[in-house]
Amino acid sequence: MWYLIRHPQTELNLQKKYHGWEYAPYTDLGIKQFQAITQYALNLQADFVYSSDLKRCELLARRIAQELQLPLTITTALRELNFGQWHGRSYADLNQEYQNEIEKWLENPWENAPVEGETLRQLQERCSQFKQGKTRANAIVITHGGVIAAFLKMIVDEDYWNLLPKNSECIAIDWIEGKFKVDSIPLNYSKQAN
Repeated sequence: MWYLIRHPQTELNLQKKYHGWEYAPYTDLGIKQFQAITQYALNLQADFVYSSDLKRCELLARRIAQELQLPLTITTALRELNFGQWHGRSYADLNQEYQNEIEKWLENPWENAPVEGETLRQLQERCSQFKQGKTRANAIVITHGGVIAAFLKMIVDEDYWNLLPKNSECIAIDWIEGKFKVDSIPLNYSKQAN
């Protein structure tokens, strides 16, 4: 079983900008989500913690691994989609400067990439390579919305955009059964609440 957890809210999430590989600090809500996720993770049966190397994930993963005394693997394979020149930009800004490119990308993101970025197919291939040999492990995976949707797309035939989780949501995937469950982590989560 994998517990895929999307990182807490950051300033760029709040501003509805393409986050990608850009750094942005947690919002006040993100700090509360960080604390709730940490408490939530204490109830998960896991043997490993895996994390994106981007700071918004790594900080949380380090805390969880420390609390649970589990081995931690930080990897670029779990990074968000590479938005290239679109990192840190809003859709409105991009639509003015890159109208043709953004239309192509939204029409078919599996084959068309953001300018100097990667396609969803490339993201899913990266995720698939990471998954190899790890599906029988019980793991907490701290990562990004795009990465989680790419993993979910491997087991369900749904529109990618509908698979994107909210900040601090946990998606439990049973790779053996090919099933998943979404769990929203309440801000007031405590170990006793479960």
